[in-house]
Amino acid sequence: MGTSLSVDTLPMATVMVLAAGYGSRLRPLTEERPKALVPVGDVPAIAHLIRQLRAQLGNSRILANAHHQSGELVSFLSSYDPTLIVLVEPEILGTAGGLRGALDHLDEGPLLVVNTDVISKPNYREILQFVTDDGIVLGIQRKPAGQGPLGIGAQGRVVRLRGERVGTEISGGDYLGVAALGRQVASQLPLRGCLVGDFLLPLLRAGACIETVEVQGEWFDIGTLHNYAKANRAWLLERNLEAWVGPSCAVPVGIQLKETLLGQGTRLSGSGLIQRVIAWPSADVRAPLRDAVVTSTGRIVPISEGPS
Repeated sequence: MGTSLSVDTLPMATVMVLAAGYGSRLRPLTEERPKALVPVGDVPAIAHLIRQLRAQLGNSRILANAHHQSGELVSFLSSYDPTLIVLVEPEILGTAGGLRGALDHLDEGPLLVVNTDVISKPNYREILQFVTDDGIVLGIQRKPAGQGPLGIGAQGRVVRLRGERVGTEISGGDYLGVAALGRQVASQLPLRGCLVGDFLLPLLRAGACIETVEVQGEWFDIGTLHNYAKANRAWLLERNLEAWVGPSCAVPVGIQLKETLLGQGTRLSGSGLIQRVIAWPSADVRAPLRDAVVTSTGRIVPISEGPS
């Protein structure tokens, strides 16, 4: 790890929240709303990120890109955080291309990248503490050597990425969708393409040093239905709740809730147990029902146990 800066002397970072994707793995949920707006607990996924960023980084400039169902995302963000800048992409540019679009909005410090489909609890200031003007820092969790998409070598540097190895691996790791890019590195971003495959991997091949910072605690890639359900159940467990009932939602006599979240204005009917159900705002849910997401249009999407 490179020489760190005092937290008090950190340059003002610009944050880019990646929210333009189609959410293909989360279909059919993302046929109704962009992945950034699927509810996790009491708010949409992107709202959790904005809460974390504002709590840790104060008034740092936050940007978000949008493409798939961009109108819904723009509408939500304009009321949730009016200072946030949304960059609408008429053609989707990929994660690297989306970041390139943020360069005109950079403050004097580095670019902090956050993916909306990862629910975790990074220390953003710690990650920014270690990034230099020509450096890259990834938020990761370690795994045994050979496991995960990353290989970590001495001093926490990346030595394996996408199956390509450039050094001796001490441990494996998962990338948690948060990274800091120094201004000099950010200026090299391509006009379109993938951040990992089309930008970080070529840099690693060319000998660039990609640093890592460990992120503690449980995390979820909500890009799949299985993990989306797990993230919602974890939200309940963290608060010691058997169920969460949103505003303007009444639970009739004869209906029992277990490991269930009911969004604002959910309407319940029938009788019996509703278990492991995620009901979006204004959904119609009829008991008994288990292991399902019920969308705002009334679509019932089964949740099956499966791989993460």
